[in-house]
Amino acid sequence: MLRNTEKFPILSLFVFGTLWIWFFLPALLFGIPLTLLLENLGIFGKAIQFVLGFGGMVFLVPWFFRWYFICLGLMFGGGTLAQAKEKEISSRLQRLQSLLN
Repeated sequence: MLRNTEKFPILSLFVFGTLWIWFFLPALLFGIPLTLLLENLGIFGKAIQFVLGFGGMVFLVPWFFRWYFICLGLMFGGGTLAQAKEKEISSRLQRLQSLLN
């Protein structure tokens, strides 16, 4: 993804939008039945929904804005954040490959 956005930086936000597919598909599979279940539990269900929603936002917001600022940096000519993220992703993939081999 990052290599493609370095070639066409103006499209980086559109490429970033494709990452949401990996979030929303699993969220729909678990979210809809969980929401229906918790709706029938009254105030206890609402409290659980609040905790799950707030906890999800604590993890989702930093992830979202990090990618968003990487895309903005690419669009306006700065690629240092993108290069750092690419190195981080490459090192993670190498560690995973070494664990699997």
